[in-house]
Amino acid sequence: MDKEKENMVTVNETEEKGKKTTRKSLLSTLNSEYRSNRGNSPAKRKKLDAVGKLKKLEQLKADERSFNMFADYSDTQTGDLYHYDDLGIRYMLSADEIKKLFSSYEPYGNSYLLGADFKVKIEDIDYNESLVKLSAISCSMSDDLYRKMDTREGRSEGQAIRLGRVLHNSLKSENGKRALVRGRVVNVEKDRIYINIFDTGLIGVIPVKNYMEQYRRDLRNCVQIDDELKGVVIAYRARKDSDEAAHFIISTADHVADPWLKAKNLKVRDLIIVKCIEKVDAPFAKRQYFWGSSNTLPNIDIMGDFTTKVPASALIEGHSYKCKITQIDIRQHKIKVSPFAEVSSASGNEFDNL
Repeated sequence: MDKEKENMVTVNETEEKGKKTTRKSLLSTLNSEYRSNRGNSPAKRKKLDAVGKLKKLEQLKADERSFNMFADYSDTQTGDLYHYDDLGIRYMLSADEIKKLFSSYEPYGNSYLLGADFKVKIEDIDYNESLVKLSAISCSMSDDLYRKMDTREGRSEGQAIRLGRVLHNSLKSENGKRALVRGRVVNVEKDRIYINIFDTGLIGVIPVKNYMEQYRRDLRNCVQIDDELKGVVIAYRARKDSDEAAHFIISTADHVADPWLKAKNLKVRDLIIVKCIEKVDAPFAKRQYFWGSSNTLPNIDIMGDFTTKVPASALIEGHSYKCKITQIDIRQHKIKVSPFAEVSSASGNEFDNL
């Protein structure tokens, strides 16, 4: 009987080994076929074309040929200028090379040279990185013109350069102390605010999570263009694509007052005028409702229920309504109202115009 069990174990082990071998063989086969099929993929062809072009550039380098190039990307951290071709090859003109033409050149002052025509030569080629390093011969912009542009606007670009250095150094500080900055709001989106730091042209971005400690549904209801904000610099984001410029990340959380302190004296059944910001009609929601704001409670999202007096069909975004407070919870940061009449569009407050 024991011998029979041993035979069964041996058979089972053999079968299991066979299954593992089959699985391994299948994976090896599929991997091999996949690599083979991918041999002629567009990405593979593009890589081969890039290598071919780099070899051609290698010959042109040996011939000491010069080229015209304009930069379509700038690294504001290093000051290097780049051109990218269709094959993904990068042509780099380093900040050190640019300084041979522009003695006052600094990394934060490269916006004027973006799109300028340079005459260059090939200095080196890195096949692994698809990178062509260039040396500068001349530029369509003169050094004198660059200097004039560099100091043209209000608080000079030179000041922006110096400020940029200070802010970068603050991020490297080991004592954890962050730079406190101020700036005017130049653009507001639902989830971020853009400020012009000290009116120097340096961009600061305040994400919704860094605006204040309390959650904000829509920052467009919190600030307006030209409002002044202050906060600390917590990070730097280099430009990654053409859609967003390089910028500093700002946190204003410790400098924006808790708006709910103004709500502590409000009570259920109190009356308040609320402006409808957005009507919500989500398919998965149990009922319709709207979001509103009030001058009485700035920076607070107010949830409103529709009523028989003001049904969803009658309520209009951008219009203001007389409402009764039906629920308020300071600790949970929640306030709900129900509208009962629209405020006449002719109504106004002369104090607002003084």
